[in-house]
Amino acid sequence: MIAIEPATFDHVLDLAPRMRAEDRREIWASRLMTPHRALMASIRAAPAWCWIAGESVQCMFGIVPSRPGTGIPWLLGSEDLPNRSFSFLRACRPIFSIARQGYALLFNYVDARNRLSLAWLRWLGFSSFPAVPMGPFSLPFHRFEMRVA
Repeated sequence: MIAIEPATFDHVLDLAPRMRAEDRREIWASRLMTPHRALMASIRAAPAWCWIAGESVQCMFGIVPSRPGTGIPWLLGSEDLPNRSFSFLRACRPIFSIARQGYALLFNYVDARNRLSLAWLRWLGFSSFPAVPMGPFSLPFHRFEMRVA
């Protein structure tokens, strides 16, 4: 079974203990947040969705509105997500095309150590910029952005 549905607090409880190590490192390095706290903050900030494959949540994602016409996309995945990459890649482009509607600019930052996320963002069509020190530990993060016509 593969499904996409609105994210709930139960989905947070499912995904948080199984979050990818790279995503856990990134949310700690950027905002000193645990997986549970980061997911809760994200789904409280704006509507979010989850991609379910099999019996468990593989990732949660959304776009948090910033300034008018500007959104901050995010995605946090499970340790099993890379093993389901073909299904995930087939599903995410059409979903992302719908989710980005209404935004002229999408941007966020990704930990330079998070190679899989950087590759996925480039595959989606985002531009990335040289890493700059960010967060409480001044670790290198790349800004990524997409200007939507």
